[in-house]
Order: sequence, then structure tokens, then C-alpha cells
Amino acid sequence: MRIFGLVFLLIPLLAGCPKQQNAVPEALFGTWVHSHEEDTPEARVFRPHGFDFPPSRGREGFEIKANGDFIHYGIAPADGTLSREGKWVMEGGNTLKAAFAQGEPAGLEMELLEVSQDVLKIKNQ
Repeated sequence: MRIFGLVFLLIPLLAGCPKQQNAVPEALFGTWVHSHEEDTPEARVFRPHGFDFPPSRGREGFEIKANGDFIHYGIAPADGTLSREGKWVMEGGNTLKAAFAQGEPAGLEMELLEVSQDVLKIKNQ
């Protein structure tokens, strides 16, 4: 009888706990490319890979995977792409943090302002 009482006390507590997968918008997963032409003083703007961008000498971007993988695409010295792999986590509901392998440059921290299928806006730091 005691066990049943404990279970009935725990059910409301567990029901109120937020689920991590619900905290991350599905639209966040994919490859995002910096649309620097659309940046504002408040936000950096990213568009999905395949967006019709105007010509540019290079664009930074990243890929966010549902399994926790994160790939950052930087601009290499000869206008190529330099990629580095890491892992990401969400903190505080709207802050994405990415960490890279030992010996890599520092990780990334991004406060998400807007996430949809068409645009990702990150607060300027």
C-alpha cells in the first residue's frame, strides 16, 4: 500500500517536468548559412542551406543535428570552407552551446531569438 501511495504522489510531479525534446524546435535541425546582408544591430540572420543568396566571397554556417552533433563551417583562408565537429546542448530554453574537440578553438554560444523553417535569428553578442 505504501508503494501505491508513493506512485500517486510522484505522478503529478513527473507530469509537470518539461521534456527536453519538446524544448528544441524541430525547425532548428538542419544546415544554416549566414545571411550577413540581413543582419541587424540586434541579430545575426541565418537562412537554410539552399536559400538563394546574393553573391558573396564566403559564408559562415553550421549544421545542427537532432542526435547532438554540431558542425561549424567557417571561411578558410582561400575562400574555401573549414569545418569543425562538436556537440551541442540547449541551456535555459533558448541558448544553444556547442563544444568542439580538444585542441579546437573555443566553443560557441548562441541565444536564439527566432527559429522557423525559413530563418534563424541569433542575438548579437
